[in-house]
Amino acid sequence: MIQIGQAIVSLDIFECKFCCDLAACMGACCIEGDAGAPLTPEECQQISENYALIEPYMSGSGKEAVREQGFRISGTDGEVCTSLVYGRECVFARFEQGNALCAIEKSWESGEISLRKPISCHLYPIRVIRLCDMEGLSYHRWSICQKAAEKGNEKNIPLYRFLKDPLIRNTERSGTGSWKKWPEKLKNREGLNVSVRDRTQIQTKVLLLYTLSEIIIFRG
Repeated sequence: MIQIGQAIVSLDIFECKFCCDLAACMGACCIEGDAGAPLTPEECQQISENYALIEPYMSGSGKEAVREQGFRISGTDGEVCTSLVYGRECVFARFEQGNALCAIEKSWESGEISLRKPISCHLYPIRVIRLCDMEGLSYHRWSICQKAAEKGNEKNIPLYRFLKDPLIRNTERSGTGSWKKWPEKLKNREGLNVSVRDRTQIQTKVLLLYTLSEIIIFRG
């Protein structure tokens, strides 16, 4: 792991290869898991304000679920996530030729809203956990993404390059430092290693961050 600014980053994000393979997974990250997609307060507000523009792209069962329980729920840990359809797919999942896609993103693609999709979905399989003044980013390995890892290896696409746009978006959102400069710094190994003085404090935070990230499997 490395610390860059206020972010603690797993080296797997730079070293592991990844490239989504929708033909293989069919959007399973929108369906599988223990909870919906985590939402930020800003995303909740944007979805609420633009729901009328998103709804036409949703499935009938997704619309019904929203009418019954709303588009978001709060977990036992207080984290707000998208609601689910009968405990299965995200309420915003829409299906085309058997593939699960995102109704929010479809509305964005049509130029109707500014929110592309929740940052937790956009970044997946990178997970972000906030703790006090630090932010931890880790590579979440899940069997449904095995084909994506294989495709990434075949095409030699590092995870951080495949997720360049959402990583930049997350940096702008959280203010944790410029991701655009990180690959060059990583290559030179300059200013990345955590100092001995800070190591104990950071390792304690990292342990908490990544332990929490494994407790619940959220949808991508």
